[in-house]
Amino acid sequence: MNECAAPPNAPSVVLVCVSLRGGGTERIVCRLASFLATRWQVTVVTLAHSEPFYAVDEAVRIRMPPPSWRNWMKVVRPLLQIGHVYRSLRDVRPEVCLIFGEDIAASIAMTARIAGVPKVAVLPRGAPSRSTKGIKGKVNAVVYGAVDQVVVQTEAARSAMNVNFPTASLRVIPNPIELPVSCRPLKERENWILCVGSLGRQKNQEALIRVFARFENARKWHLLFVGDGPDRVRLETMARASGVANRIRFVGEQADVSEWLNRARIFAFPSLSEGFPNALAEAMAAGCACISYDCPTGPADLIQHDRNGLLVPN
Repeated sequence: MNECAAPPNAPSVVLVCVSLRGGGTERIVCRLASFLATRWQVTVVTLAHSEPFYAVDEAVRIRMPPPSWRNWMKVVRPLLQIGHVYRSLRDVRPEVCLIFGEDIAASIAMTARIAGVPKVAVLPRGAPSRSTKGIKGKVNAVVYGAVDQVVVQTEAARSAMNVNFPTASLRVIPNPIELPVSCRPLKERENWILCVGSLGRQKNQEALIRVFARFENARKWHLLFVGDGPDRVRLETMARASGVANRIRFVGEQADVSEWLNRARIFAFPSLSEGFPNALAEAMAAGCACISYDCPTGPADLIQHDRNGLLVPN
């Protein structure tokens, strides 16, 4: 029994997310759930089955569907997932439901309302355009205005969503990060250029490989990628063809990146789009020299160009 767990009569909260695999959203869900468990009865409901990649307090209850659901047709699977969330909410009867991710916001918010949850909040995780564009934007204009709170991560995101969702109650709460116990001085660190994140899509690691291949001092440095993702094989092939393959390493997904951050001199962040860059915030807290594309949104909230880092036009 966790001595810091909430008392049995504490109010309850349910956090809903796609999964608890490795990733920025999943990490925040695990961290927030563990924090809330000291004063609330906390349940995490996922739409997919996966063992938690990050540590979760033992007081947090986790409800996930059976792994066999991943074999169902894409047309059927969302209906099963909505039914799973509805049953979970009816069983737990929480005072509050927090929904993480714009891709599931509409369906889960409506499910929470039907299940009778008194307070419902949506927490978009990506760049504002992921909530505002296309059919999803039209649906969200209704859904975001109907929930009790929409929690965004940056002032830029609030400004963008204010235009598209004028009836939504918007609040800015940046993501929490874990501060390092100590920061090694830069002069004692390795000649590493570190990049942390899912490999592929908007994370744009190929741009970093191209730049590193042209870097005249590349022979004195190593470029390290921490993470995994859909483009890993393609990026490894690109690295082998770069002419500096012996200076580029892919170390895979890591539950704890603190030691990597504490050994790297430079942190490079080439993303083309972000909601809030957890990896960049943690690299700054760890004392790395940081350079980032000025992508929407997040880097400009963290880096003041030429003062505590460098921002490069997207």
